[in-house]
Amino acid sequence: MDKFFGHHFFDNIANDMDSNLNDEIDLRDLFFKILRYFLGKKKLIAGCVLIGGLAGIIVFSAMPKIYESKMLLRSDILTESYSKQLTEDFFKLIDQKNTPVLSKRLSLSEQEASLIDGIIFDYVKSENPVKTGRMEEVEKYFESNMLIITVWVKDNSILNKLQPGIIQFLQSNPFVKVRVERRKQMFHALIKKLDKEIKSLDSLKQTLFKGVGTKSTLNPEMVLVDPSNIYTKLMELTREKISYKNELELIESIQLIEGFTAFEKPLKPNLSKYLVAGLVAGLALAALILLIQPIAKELKANP
Repeated sequence: MDKFFGHHFFDNIANDMDSNLNDEIDLRDLFFKILRYFLGKKKLIAGCVLIGGLAGIIVFSAMPKIYESKMLLRSDILTESYSKQLTEDFFKLIDQKNTPVLSKRLSLSEQEASLIDGIIFDYVKSENPVKTGRMEEVEKYFESNMLIITVWVKDNSILNKLQPGIIQFLQSNPFVKVRVERRKQMFHALIKKLDKEIKSLDSLKQTLFKGVGTKSTLNPEMVLVDPSNIYTKLMELTREKISYKNELELIESIQLIEGFTAFEKPLKPNLSKYLVAGLVAGLALAALILLIQPIAKELKANP
């Protein structure tokens, strides 16, 4: 009984192996038949691939060219939230093709505004803010933040008008104007206060110099004052005053670091991508035709 069962078991395994081997041979034969069939249609496949490639080139030529350019601005007035809001507002205007409002904001014609494909305002916060002011009421940080403006246009010839248009739009914002005016008032107040301190120290210096050699005429407290300390303090205050004056002269809300560059090569469309897509589409079309042909012949032969 056990012997019979053992023989039967191994016979089943052998039959399964023969069956699998036959299946592998059948699949291999089928694969080579299909391969020979396709290789026999080289002209059809080459024609479809060629047509697909030409179609890709035609579509590429018909697509509008999009150019990318960036502008770098410096500003310690604009904020990150304001930059994000600007990006959203301009995205909506461009998406809705609202060229009248867009052209008015950027001081462009409606035709020029229609050539803008996108604008993004990226706010880059300074990691090393510069501390200005020695007095308690101005012990604060003024950050030299950067604003990177990226634009996509269909014609890079409008960049020369778009650049001043964006800067003017930012400078004319009421929020920015108020902050600039407050900054001016603050620096004027600082300079005025420094003038008073400088004048007071200068008067003290003159009094000390006049009283040299006749100490009896000087206030006992003034005799203890070192004239070199007064001179050092005057130099510090003068340097600080000059620094504030320089800040006042450069207090514009927006400072251009680097303007737009008109590149000749467009960002998109990409010829290689359209060409590869066309070739793949042509190959797929050839495969579809070759698969349909025998089915059509079979249906025609057996209606």
